[in-house]
Amino acid sequence: MGKYDVILMDPPWEEYSRRSHGYSLESSEKMNPWTFQEIASINIEALADIPSFLFLWVGESENLEMGRELFRLWGYKRCEDIVWVKTNKVQKYKSLDTSKNSVLQRVKEHCLVGVKGDVRRASDSHFINANIDTDVIVEEEPPLGSLKKPDEIYSIVERFCLGRKRIELFAEISSIREGWLCVGNDLPDTNFNIGEYNGWFEGDMSYPIVQDYKGGRYLGTTLEIENLRPKSPNRANANVSNMTGGSFEGEGGRSASGIGKQYSNSVMMSAPDEFPETDMRE
Repeated sequence: MGKYDVILMDPPWEEYSRRSHGYSLESSEKMNPWTFQEIASINIEALADIPSFLFLWVGESENLEMGRELFRLWGYKRCEDIVWVKTNKVQKYKSLDTSKNSVLQRVKEHCLVGVKGDVRRASDSHFINANIDTDVIVEEEPPLGSLKKPDEIYSIVERFCLGRKRIELFAEISSIREGWLCVGNDLPDTNFNIGEYNGWFEGDMSYPIVQDYKGGRYLGTTLEIENLRPKSPNRANANVSNMTGGSFEGEGGRSASGIGKQYSNSVMMSAPDEFPETDMRE
């Protein structure tokens, strides 16, 4: 199966069960919180290619520092922070946040983005489309008891990273999407076929000849797209656009095999779709 260009994960933070008062419309797994140590034990190194990107949902605010620490343990450098601003045009009622960790009502969630390895805007246009999307998602808050994240996050991932190999951990039924490998205990069944899955990435065909999730490792581009690609101004220091993943920090308590705490019950193939010049690393 190899390793992955993109990993998307929304682990069961303690915040989720508290915020939903233990009631969930779709995810029983996320109502059973994992500790930081248990999340850190997920063997991300076994899944992450070099280069690759990790999109990590960390909830409203209190898990931001833990998310950054997870990046350090897993050998990633934070390069972006996508913020989901929740509207309430439809859901007029919002349960009040009475957490001792907040003094204001929270109406946003964060998805940290990390990079592993070296990715350069100028030389890696086969792998990234930078400066296409913004770092803010504005979308309606789901009903009480739902932990569903905006579908727009998938579109951002797919437009940004041109690598076809994408995996989502802690996936739910609502997560199933063309071209993704979805793994999660809340998936009721599996349609995974390793031969068929590996076949998605065979050959060297790309866009516009192939316009779905099959046909080679990278989505590809066209001359028209390249001409529209945002250009970087010339800088005295050419290295400022280089995002370096850094070295691996050690085992960090991760499991020696598998991907962590009893977490491979259901696997589903979903087959029914330049960085800023300033250094934004931490």
